[in-house]
Amino acid sequence: MQLTVAQARAVGIKLPTKPKRPKKPPPLDTYVANDCVILAIDPAKVSGYCLVLPDHRMWTGAIAESQVAIVDAAIEAAEKAKRPLIVVAEKWTTGDRIHDRRMRAATLLGLGAAWERWRAALESSGVPRSRVVRVNVATWRAKVLGGPMNRTTEEWKEASLRYAQLRAHSQIKRNTSVPMQDDEADAICIAFWAMHSGLVAEAVKKAGRRYP
Repeated sequence: MQLTVAQARAVGIKLPTKPKRPKKPPPLDTYVANDCVILAIDPAKVSGYCLVLPDHRMWTGAIAESQVAIVDAAIEAAEKAKRPLIVVAEKWTTGDRIHDRRMRAATLLGLGAAWERWRAALESSGVPRSRVVRVNVATWRAKVLGGPMNRTTEEWKEASLRYAQLRAHSQIKRNTSVPMQDDEADAICIAFWAMHSGLVAEAVKKAGRRYP
């Protein structure tokens, strides 16, 4: 008599398990810049953003509210450029940037609430989820900033600001006269990561010729 799975487990018989499918490797980064309009976001209480056009001109800034206005401006830019809009936003884990255990829960809740405001703005403006790419903070830092990964939070902020400010005079137009802060700088770094990201290339391919 053949035992059922439940009967076998009841008498302590270990059944052979199916082999796990190997994880799909991440897509390779692209040599040529992705042909799309990119809205890069560093969600925070005051969020940094960077809008990248197909000719690589950038508009950047930082806002605490009015996320819908930024999303709508990105949609309009994509419609004019006749290119798909891809939104690229930072995501986090407890080990990425939070070293004080007492701060982890409160900090992650704050970051989650900041992203929820952006997610609601994207949804209300009709941006499909397939056009949204999330990138781990450690991933874009390693690709764009490089160097040792065990830097302190302040050292990462300085590195991000240096990188963004070096490019601010050539291709970046800032939407504010306030001195650049780390959240805006991080958004610029995320945008540079996105321009050659294989994940963004996949999103562009799925979007096809549907604009924005």
